[in-house]
Amino acid sequence: MTIRVWDLESGKCLAIYQARSDVASLSEIRTGGCFVCGTAAGEVKIITLHNFPMEPPIVTPIRIWLYGNKTRLFRNNGRWEDSIKALCLWCGQRFPVSHEILNVLTNIVHDTNLSPRQSLCIELPTKVWEDPRLLSECTLCHKPLRFNPFRVGNRGRY
Repeated sequence: MTIRVWDLESGKCLAIYQARSDVASLSEIRTGGCFVCGTAAGEVKIITLHNFPMEPPIVTPIRIWLYGNKTRLFRNNGRWEDSIKALCLWCGQRFPVSHEILNVLTNIVHDTNLSPRQSLCIELPTKVWEDPRLLSECTLCHKPLRFNPFRVGNRGRY
């Protein structure tokens, strides 16, 4: 009849939620630190952990394809969106990524000296993920985010 949150590295119990009946299911909501709990009595509870030590969620900057109307030849008249955006896992909204962050990402990739044949997502050194320049915030809800050290953009590829 409890939900416990554990630090897997230290083995320490960080939080305990006492339910009034057996917990039948549990699912984390995108924001982290917030859960939906279903009980054997049929209750649905939303549980928010306050003062819970959370790492900022990792977001990936992307360029989005905007679909247009289909032509009679079944081709799409869509186009690539002009700005690169990221999805905030706190508020669930897409926001434009600042030029400062895009410059940081470009510099990080440049500094790794990977060849064009090497995959950024596979061969990027682990230390790059810890670069403090990747820390930022959502421009809408102002909660902390960590940017993925490589950006995804397919404009010009398709």
